[in-house]
Amino acid sequence: MANGSHGELSRRGALRKAANVFIVSSGVALSISSPADAKEKIPVTREAISQAFQAVRYQLESPEGGVKTLEDLIAKGDFDEIMEFTKNYDLEFRKAKMVKARKLALTSKDTKDRAISICNAVTFDLIGMNKGSRVGQQDINEVKKYFEEMKVDVARFLEMEKDVDFAAFDL
Repeated sequence: MANGSHGELSRRGALRKAANVFIVSSGVALSISSPADAKEKIPVTREAISQAFQAVRYQLESPEGGVKTLEDLIAKGDFDEIMEFTKNYDLEFRKAKMVKARKLALTSKDTKDRAISICNAVTFDLIGMNKGSRVGQQDINEVKKYFEEMKVDVARFLEMEKDVDFAAFDL
């Protein structure tokens, strides 16, 4: 009862217990699956590559995408929401969408290294926005600076789609 509310501790305990159950059940499911299942990947096709890049493009260009959502939070100066959004967006956007596109399509060493560098830059942009939103460090100009850098980095990543050699899919 460190925070003075028994309800909070019970809720926190329930969440921890649920997380532990999920982790254990995930481990069991992984141990049951065969090695062939572990190697099963999304087939690399022209359509899969296009869809992966489109998912990234949607986040950058769509009024419903995460970049627009973040832009709206910045315009409001809602530091708490910016902090929360940037904390989760790396996983939801960069890892789930950008890395998927990179792994599907960008396979030459130079292109792969450049894509990894851009993906890492997006992470640092999100970290910069998060830091600029923290209590005692709140600086909207800092948040805006990293937001603009993130948009440039995502656009640079999307430009890499033109480097994909689709000739291999035309066989």
